[in-house]
Amino acid sequence: MATSNGTTPTTPSSVNSSSLAASPSTPVYQQHQITDVKVERIINAREEAAKVRADGPGLRAGLIGRPCYFSVDYSAAIGGKLAVSLVSPRQIVQRRAILSRAPESTGYHYMFTPVSGGEHVLKVLYAGVHIPGSPFRVQVARTETYIEKSPMWTHGEPNPAKVIVTGAGVREGVVGRPATFRVDTTDAGDGTLTIEVECEKRDKSRKKLDASSELNPADGSHFVSYTTPDVGLYHVVVKYAGGHVPGSPFTAEIRAKGE
Repeated sequence: MATSNGTTPTTPSSVNSSSLAASPSTPVYQQHQITDVKVERIINAREEAAKVRADGPGLRAGLIGRPCYFSVDYSAAIGGKLAVSLVSPRQIVQRRAILSRAPESTGYHYMFTPVSGGEHVLKVLYAGVHIPGSPFRVQVARTETYIEKSPMWTHGEPNPAKVIVTGAGVREGVVGRPATFRVDTTDAGDGTLTIEVECEKRDKSRKKLDASSELNPADGSHFVSYTTPDVGLYHVVVKYAGGHVPGSPFTAEIRAKGE
């Protein structure tokens, strides 16, 4: 029936159903949909970050000016990016630490060199979320108290008998000059390497010296160096997983310059 202006009134039954399908959603529905997507993304990021694993001595301790190493395995996670940063005790991002990485089959092998002492904070995030253990507290010292092997080259139960020590530094040296040797723990399983250098004095007492070590990321061996202040006999104690390695304790005869 036509109205007074000649148009036909529209009834609910005469509305085209296809026009309903093409019409935009109500603001309330759109708001719920956006909220659901945000929640889903947060949950997924947390779930994926929880699948990432980091390990290595560089997550726990280091020495000023010495490379620190750790590895991040994210092979089980998908859809995210790694972000790593190092913050000094003064809350300054350590850009001079030269944080670098090398690709591995399961993730990345990282290296950084701290330039100051104290507790550093190492943050490892995946998809913007901290991975398990992050932020890591890295104690950076000026002298070495222990040397720990990176898990990148460890496997099985520790066996000190399979550690190989080579180099003149465990037998002889010259006073005031670095005495060096190499420790290979590649086939010795999981364990902690400790090195002590002691000077035997005339009164039979012993004085401990600091020994520094640098890990070779190519094969997992350690390059060890120590400098003696006086001539005489020095005892070099090399232990792995608490046990002496073959030949330990070594006796090094330190001579005067020119001899």
